Amino acid sequence: MKKPVIGITIGDYNGIGPEVVIKSLRKKEILKKCYPIIIGDKEVINLLKIKADKKIEFYESDNLVKIEPGKPTRFSGQASLN
Repeated sequence: MKKPVIGITIGDYNGIGPEVVIKSLRKKEILKKCYPIIIGDKEVINLLKIKADKKIEFYESDNLVKIEPGKPTRFSGQASLN
């Protein structure tokens, strides 16, 4: 059976979404069941120094990123919507 491609958004990059997504995709059983594509700004993942498996693809957005962990901003909300 062919594995489905699953798109997963990181949500508001000033929230816990980016870290939760990356940590959950470290579980090998998830990678055995689907091909995940992370939707968001790769710059956010790099700035937060979250290591992602090289097999995981990114669908990158081109948003203005201003990291302020724990503080939702107009920019992070718009990026989440985009």
